[in-house]
Amino acid sequence: MNSIDGIEFTDAPSEIEGSPYYIDKWALVNGYWIGIQVKPKSYASSSISIYAGAAMSGMKKAHKKFQTDFGGKAFIVVLEKGDVIDPNKRRQIIEEIRRLQGFSEGPHQ
Repeated sequence: MNSIDGIEFTDAPSEIEGSPYYIDKWALVNGYWIGIQVKPKSYASSSISIYAGAAMSGMKKAHKKFQTDFGGKAFIVVLEKGDVIDPNKRRQIIEEIRRLQGFSEGPHQ
């Protein structure tokens, strides 16, 4: 998963990757950043309870802070078969890319 809809996603720097944002990959779109937190396939399985409760609430708060600070949404992506992203999640990310492309140029370069 290096590119979605022609937008290159790269490893997030350490100050973005950990607290307070929890983003693994990010991409600059029209002066705004989109974030992706990559989860293993087991995240979507029956072991989802591991991520439930406080951990999920913490991720949502972290991703909301990311959007407030960088303008673009943050997504949790479960990779299937290597680097393949679920088609619905891919569509959501593409919608966010297009939404940001429709704005005036953002503050991040």
